Amino acid sequence: MGTCGGKKTNDTKTMKKMREQDINNTGNDVKANNEQNIITKRNEQDGDILKQQQQEQVKTEIQYKPVEDQASQTIQDKSQKQTDYHKLSEIMPKPEIFTTTPIIQLSKKKFQDDDPAKHHLECIKNQNDRGLSNINIGLPVKFENKFKVEIEAKGVFRRKNQNIRREDFVVKVADEDVHSKRLASALNIDDNQSEISYPTSQSNFFFRESNLQKLDLSDLYRIDFDNSDKISIVPTLIEPLENIVKNPGIYPISEFKNHHNYNYLKQIQRDAQMNKFDVYIPPSKDVTLQQFAKALNLRYCVSTSTFSNVLSQIFYLLSGFHGPDFSGVFEQFPDEPRKFMISQRKPTSALLHRVDENMYALDGDPGIFEEELIELLMTGKIVERQLTQDKEEFENRYIKLDPNMPLVDDFHRFMELNNEMCLRSQIDCRNRSDNPIVFEIKARGACPIRYDYPNYRDYLDYEVNQYKGLFQSFEREYYDLIRGAFLKWAIQLKIGRMDGAFVAYHNLLEIQGFEYIKSSEIYKRVFGTEEFSDLSLLVGSRIATKMFDEIIADINEDFETLKIGLYSQSFTKKLILFVEIIKDKTEFQKVFKQENLKDEYDYYTKHPLKNKVLKYEFLLKPEINGIEYCYPTIFRKNDLISIKYKLRSLGQADFGDYMNFLHDCYKHEEINIEINYSGAWQKSM
Repeated sequence: MGTCGGKKTNDTKTMKKMREQDINNTGNDVKANNEQNIITKRNEQDGDILKQQQQEQVKTEIQYKPVEDQASQTIQDKSQKQTDYHKLSEIMPKPEIFTTTPIIQLSKKKFQDDDPAKHHLECIKNQNDRGLSNINIGLPVKFENKFKVEIEAKGVFRRKNQNIRREDFVVKVADEDVHSKRLASALNIDDNQSEISYPTSQSNFFFRESNLQKLDLSDLYRIDFDNSDKISIVPTLIEPLENIVKNPGIYPISEFKNHHNYNYLKQIQRDAQMNKFDVYIPPSKDVTLQQFAKALNLRYCVSTSTFSNVLSQIFYLLSGFHGPDFSGVFEQFPDEPRKFMISQRKPTSALLHRVDENMYALDGDPGIFEEELIELLMTGKIVERQLTQDKEEFENRYIKLDPNMPLVDDFHRFMELNNEMCLRSQIDCRNRSDNPIVFEIKARGACPIRYDYPNYRDYLDYEVNQYKGLFQSFEREYYDLIRGAFLKWAIQLKIGRMDGAFVAYHNLLEIQGFEYIKSSEIYKRVFGTEEFSDLSLLVGSRIATKMFDEIIADINEDFETLKIGLYSQSFTKKLILFVEIIKDKTEFQKVFKQENLKDEYDYYTKHPLKNKVLKYEFLLKPEINGIEYCYPTIFRKNDLISIKYKLRSLGQADFGDYMNFLHDCYKHEEINIEINYSGAWQKSM
């Protein structure tokens, strides 16, 4: 990055050039003297904006600067030096105090075991006494084009109360995205043309503006329930990993060579008996969660792992499909993609179970076939326990199977959203402190294993042994985290009110290094600021519950489970929904892929699909300060957000269409997706 003065000069020249080009395109009927007057006037406006920007904005960037690799240096020595390899500075000065009362209100009270309902009522009363009106959010203003792959601005982003023209933005098809090119070709879009109109709905139905409904955002709130009395049951990191949380940064495994725990830290204990690990309890079978939701009269109970997938699809629409922030990462490789991975944007599916007369639980949909990423999942569970239990304890509990060694109890935090939903978040770890912080433990497989999982045995000797570089580097792994993990992590960390994520990089056999990433850093990479992350959670959950409510009302018949598939289409700006109605209590049994059962077509040909499947389109039209936007959006402080929506039933789904959707939703071994959803997969008949 250059200096502020240099940046200002470059921006001014760019804006002048864009303005002059815009004038030339207005037609030959504009007189030359009028053109000169317009150019002069607009240049003066641009200069005023840049001058104000220079005064208000402290221009910094997220740095990725590792210190020198000193393998012999101890952690104690390192704690006295700069160890934050992803140092985050404030992109903007701290926001001013809200001019009006913000609608996002967070409860600071702690939940007491004996009276959750009383805590709930007190929080609601406090909210009503405030006289809430509009949402006020503060986000940094970046005048340089962070979304240069998808959007090229012909002018500058105007300030509040200035009009924003749709023609000021040009849709550019990303060069590296073959799926975008294929879809652009199908929609008759020339990726070299300078200007196009935004495509309308690709269905046979039209969303009339008069039929759109306004989403009620007047009562958004969040209440945190923290059972601090039982936090002592949360495990802590083994020696010497505790110091990594105190001094975040990258710690290659070689830095622990002289520690007596080195071999135990490095070698993943694959002799562990996986059947002895704690069994995951889905929300539909979690009696405690259901009782908690019933006591507060909440309609939906969900867990973070499932809801993060649903909320991710909604976030794409809510944000105008803006990409994450890659500042300071992979700058020497400008041709690498700067957007979310296709595996992150692919369709998702969830099971909405009826657990009571007016209560539903949202479980994850495991799919039809046995989990194909079983080795990665097993390794993640092993690493999580291995890093929180010393060698003797781990061996006695999971290898030697000592009957006197009890299983580790899980600790959960709960959250209430908008008087509609109760969320459960499992807490993995805490630090040793009188006022402890909690955080996630994440085991991250090396990039070639994730890219080519069916042949993962070919990469068991892959090493992450350098700080920067295209491969075999911590920078590569961090870059992939931004593209493929940070969005879901951000949602999980936000719900659990966690301080960060403790990441262990591995190749399935050995741990290559550790890194502690603060939640604030993840929020800035994904959302821009923590304020937008709060808004995305509150507004996104309101959209989800409204969508579920209208689907249930439209079906208007008894059911035990709704299998709901979701996919956000970037070109049509719609959420595609498939809803399979299951009327009996079915235990979803996994099946192994056999010679004659390779995909969903084969399975449902042998086992005919008897359930009714409906298809819907959910249109979402967000507005900022009364202006509708359909491009990646930068929010500003005190922006007022409103949302219009419409759920349209398309009737019974086509069998082939549904199979293509499920294939994209379930698959892991390939990223080659059907054009209506994420790519171009089709069944060879």
